[in-house]
Amino acid sequence: MTPDLPDRICLARTFAKLSQTQLAAACGWTWGSRIGNYEQGKNEPSLSDLDTIADATGVSCVWLRTGTGKMSAVGVGESKAQYLALTHEEVELVESFRRANVRERPTIQSVVKMLTTHAPPDELDTRTG
Repeated sequence: MTPDLPDRICLARTFAKLSQTQLAAACGWTWGSRIGNYEQGKNEPSLSDLDTIADATGVSCVWLRTGTGKMSAVGVGESKAQYLALTHEEVELVESFRRANVRERPTIQSVVKMLTTHAPPDELDTRTG
């Protein structure tokens, strides 16, 4: 049986290991109760809100909206790092990015792009020390 929308929102949040308040902040919303209201079925999220929640939690937009398909791209019993062939540090970076407020993400992307395109790696090492 496919979980209903409130349950899928809760499952997505649990999958991302976020509290309601943390998920709301990652979505750029000020009230954690907004997530609680969605999870309890008190309010129905817009399609835009569902896409924001999916992006913040790393689940499939299709699964979150409809309950069909895979919840995420990661297979059962397979870690995110194994599926994506990422190092531990890369997984931490991706997870931190997903926890960031949606409005902060372009700034994070700009900083990473600047750090990786404007100076050779050996110069970057001397700046941080």
